[in-house]
Amino acid sequence: VEFDSQTQMEKLNDKLMFSSDKFGTNVFKKYICNEYDDFIIEGNEFHTLFVSDGGDEEYGYKFKVTPIFGSDFNFTPYQNANNGDECVTNPNPTPDPDDDDVLTPECKTFKEYQGTTISTMESITVSSSHPYCNDMHVVQDYTFNAPGVVGVLVQINPQSVMESNNDSLTFSYIRDGTHPFKKFACNSFHDFVSEGHSFHLIFDSNSSETAYGYDITLTPITNFVFFNNYGAKGDECL
Repeated sequence: VEFDSQTQMEKLNDKLMFSSDKFGTNVFKKYICNEYDDFIIEGNEFHTLFVSDGGDEEYGYKFKVTPIFGSDFNFTPYQNANNGDECVTNPNPTPDPDDDDVLTPECKTFKEYQGTTISTMESITVSSSHPYCNDMHVVQDYTFNAPGVVGVLVQINPQSVMESNNDSLTFSYIRDGTHPFKKFACNSFHDFVSEGHSFHLIFDSNSSETAYGYDITLTPITNFVFFNNYGAKGDECL
């Protein structure tokens, strides 16, 4: 992978990632500070993810991808390549002095897509950041593929709280959230069961206030009796 010299993004706010999966959960190369180096990807497949916020626009990226055949390739020039630029390797990167609207790395506008597969009958805990940030759009895909799973019990911790009417927590069988089967926007949370072995959790916040966020326990179930007690559709905002 060879970068063109004119490649440029908004420092700290935009990012270019190379991942072994399309959701970006296994990122092996990440750029946030416009310090690009050529590198080699092992194997014959990868995914590129580019995320920009609502700030400044820049030229963007341009890189050339060349397949490598045989063992006669000269790997020496690429042996010192790390897993990204200084914003990845340094937890406190130096802001660009010419950028007067740099947001902190911890709380910037962003979109994240994550995919998780659970192959056991054990419960898992899903949490937002505490507190969460403004202008978030997070999509998390969950698949419970243990034998016999017919649904997932979703239990929302009582301390979970969002900005009422403005921020929302959505559960959908469709990834873009256009047909939710459960949505909370008024902090009237309740436990429920998601039918089937997979669903998408979508969290959105606007640009006003933030709050604690959410903690959720997901437990795969094999008995349809649970569905009789967890049939509510959502809170009053839905």
